[in-house]
Order: sequence, then structure tokens, then C-alpha cells
Amino acid sequence: MPNCPRDHRERIIGRVVTRKWRNCSLGKAVGICSHNYIRHRLTDYEALLKRHTLERNEARQIVKAELDEMFLSWQSLTPRKR
Repeated sequence: MPNCPRDHRERIIGRVVTRKWRNCSLGKAVGICSHNYIRHRLTDYEALLKRHTLERNEARQIVKAELDEMFLSWQSLTPRKR
């Protein structure tokens, strides 16, 4: 994830290395942890669950576009604009 900001990258790596991954490639593990990190830390997902009492699937649908956009920008080989 070449464009993932350093502080986020370190937290995601920490999550990857602390879990036991069975039948999962390193790339897939990073993808899973990255998606979860973005969803829970960088979108309104948690607020939608708590304050708006939405179901998980409803909240996931609401934040999906934002999550996908951020994930793709982190994966991009094109340098981020600073």
C-alpha cells in the first residue's frame, strides 16, 4: 500500500502481525486489516452503529464508497499530492 500514510500503515501492520492467519496470503491479510481499519477508524461507521442504531450491513453500505475510494488511493502507485 504505497500511499498509505505512515501512522496508519504502522497500525495496520500491527493488526496483521498480531492475528493468526490460516489459508490466507499476506496480501489478503493486509487487505482485510486495511478495510477494517478504514471502516472503523476513518469513516462514520461506528457513529452510524451507535448514534443512529443502524444494522451493520446498513452502516457498511453507507460508508462503502468512502472506504473503497480511500483503499484504492492507498493502493495506487501514483504518488499522493502533498
